[in-house]
Amino acid sequence: MNNMNETLCDNNKAPKGGMKTSKKYSLISNQTLNQKENTIWNIVNNGRLPNYGLNEISVMNILYQISSQNLCNSEKNVKIGERENRIYSSIVRSKYIGFGHGIGRSGNLDDVQPKSAGNSILAKLTSSFVKDLIRNFGIKSCEDVYILPYATGMCLSTCLLYLKQIREDSQYVIISRIDHKTCYKCISFCNLKYFVVDMIYKNEELYTDLEGIEKLLEEYKEKICCVMSATSVYAPRNSDDIIKIAHICKKYNTPHIINNAFGLQCTYICKEIQKCFESQGRVDFVVQSCDKNFLVPVNGGIIFSSNREQMKLLKKSYPGRTPVNAYLDLFITLLEMGKDKIMNLRKERVDNFNWLKEKIQLLCLKYNLELIKTSKNFISMAINLNHMYTHCNTDNPKVINMLGSMLFYRNVTGHRVICSPLLNRNYLLKKAREKYMNMLENKKGNDAMMITSNESNEENVKRDLSKKEADIYDNMYSNGFDEIKSVENDMLQNKSNIIKAYEKQIEEEFDKLNEPNTIVIGNHKFKNFGSSYNSYPISYIAFSCVVGIERPELENFVSKLDNAIDYFIKFFKKKKEEELNYNDVEEYEVPLYVTLEDLYNGCTKKLKVTRKRYDGCYLYYEDYFINVDIKQGWNNGTKITFHGEGDQSSPDSYPGDLVLVLQTKKHSKFVRKSRDLYYRHIITLEQSLTGFDFVIKSLDNRDIHIQIDEVVKPDTKKVIKNEGMPYSRDPSIRGNLIVEFDIIYPNTIKKEQKKLIKEIFKERY
Repeated sequence: MNNMNETLCDNNKAPKGGMKTSKKYSLISNQTLNQKENTIWNIVNNGRLPNYGLNEISVMNILYQISSQNLCNSEKNVKIGERENRIYSSIVRSKYIGFGHGIGRSGNLDDVQPKSAGNSILAKLTSSFVKDLIRNFGIKSCEDVYILPYATGMCLSTCLLYLKQIREDSQYVIISRIDHKTCYKCISFCNLKYFVVDMIYKNEELYTDLEGIEKLLEEYKEKICCVMSATSVYAPRNSDDIIKIAHICKKYNTPHIINNAFGLQCTYICKEIQKCFESQGRVDFVVQSCDKNFLVPVNGGIIFSSNREQMKLLKKSYPGRTPVNAYLDLFITLLEMGKDKIMNLRKERVDNFNWLKEKIQLLCLKYNLELIKTSKNFISMAINLNHMYTHCNTDNPKVINMLGSMLFYRNVTGHRVICSPLLNRNYLLKKAREKYMNMLENKKGNDAMMITSNESNEENVKRDLSKKEADIYDNMYSNGFDEIKSVENDMLQNKSNIIKAYEKQIEEEFDKLNEPNTIVIGNHKFKNFGSSYNSYPISYIAFSCVVGIERPELENFVSKLDNAIDYFIKFFKKKKEEELNYNDVEEYEVPLYVTLEDLYNGCTKKLKVTRKRYDGCYLYYEDYFINVDIKQGWNNGTKITFHGEGDQSSPDSYPGDLVLVLQTKKHSKFVRKSRDLYYRHIITLEQSLTGFDFVIKSLDNRDIHIQIDEVVKPDTKKVIKNEGMPYSRDPSIRGNLIVEFDIIYPNTIKKEQKKLIKEIFKERY
């Protein structure tokens, strides 16, 4: 290419009739080409991402130069094989930019394909970029990277299948509980079973149960395929103590996989992973997602390790070639961003996390809520919602899920509202007991026995037995304790059996009621799936602050969360008020005068209300301000009720309801009839016959231009659609504007004028 440029630069060398170029411009072109070539060579030789991102033209230039190394892109190539980059669709062909072949060969992903050297270059460069970035993130011990064309779950399965192959007697995976279905499905997919080690609850936080993991390793030994820990998780769960897990795994010579799904963006997690390697703990593979860490579509996952030999064996276990899409998306995205941009995004994420935490704490103060402590989670945070139940007129804790729905309908996604498993269990147990006791009452009537598990003395035993048994007990007790001891023991045993039967029935009834909250994944049944702990006592909303999120998005989220919480409280307050019996409460109707403009546009009015109140028996008058929202399209006579804001008629009565009744003031131009507006326009006789135009000023101050070409009669009406009053339930739907005409006739007409008029109307119309 440079030789061609030199030829163009030298006009004497240019072919006859060929293009001649000024030396000055050719020199600039030559420098540009040299810069692009130098960029490519630096990238290829160093295998590192440039500090600064490249523009689209530069990236495309690099891609085309690399893909030109594929023989299938040569004009002279003769394709007679079954897989020769034959792509029918031009759209699909342009999407892959000449990289139609896969990565690697059927035997090994690291092997170069002679006919698609470009794909191999792309794969090695992308892997090198990712490895370099991981080291820059603080994980200096990363020695090899493996990019796979599927997301985190299948990447975990790939690692498990490899470990299962080398640990032939293994049957189980030990997993620190994380309530994410993928984490368990990837194990079942490999025909392995798993032991779930529950988290430890302490001061609202959830920590790793290290003793539980070690006990299972000690008991099952070679039957354990690996231990799977998790770093990037939703609050209130903390990141697992991967350093201590790594040392436990080393002690028992058991593989350790870290599920680091979106953890590469977190400085704390990266430091923890590096400490695992530095302290010589055991970590076999670290698995993460491409999309969550590098802002690409969901199409790939990344596995890395400090053990090159083990990574080579893992790559060899992959059957066939791997698709190119994950490599291509990563390569393009990383080149466009550059190393500096990626590092800045990670720093911005930390700043955004701290900013969001501060704003959420202020929001919590507003609603008397609290942010849940998480000492080892720097990606996600959660708000304790238990105080919200004070606004709900129900004992069903699941009602808190409505907050999640309210956010979703406000176009917020990615949050999680979790009902407390403990609160839900207590509620369902209460329902189960009520159902069981109702069943007993229906069956036995007045002879039903109420059994409690804490009763042990004679009086309690006596109360729990039938009347006949109690009489026998009294008679024998009066004859001395020794004589009745054996009978008493029989009765106690009988009571114990009844209690056990009762508890069994309650548990069975609970299981039925709890079925919607129960899921089975593989060999394990989760009775309360969601919060990573069966008895977590707090209902909460969790959300994350991840790489790529921008400050305006976070501001919008805080605003919508504020709005949703406020609406949630008002919704249940209104519902609670509606459920109260107001039969004895007086209503005080007060007219509220509004203009037609108020009802057309909607408005808010601030009113001062003076109302009667009692302090004991003492009567006083209280001034109170209320804001009244007038909705678009409301009708004359609409009533707006403020419960408990009216007068208090006596010291022992509740305050009455203040009822504002809308009264529409007379308008100078328009008359409202239902959703239509009527307007009277005065015209002359001449205008009624010859036509005219005029302008009506609308209620929202717009000019409505009207042209009349036809003859206007006294009963003529001009209908302008969708210019009437808005419909209150949907203000975008409007009635019509109907124009009526008043024709002004002349008082007298001269003889000459009469003659002319008769002449005009000789021909009857």
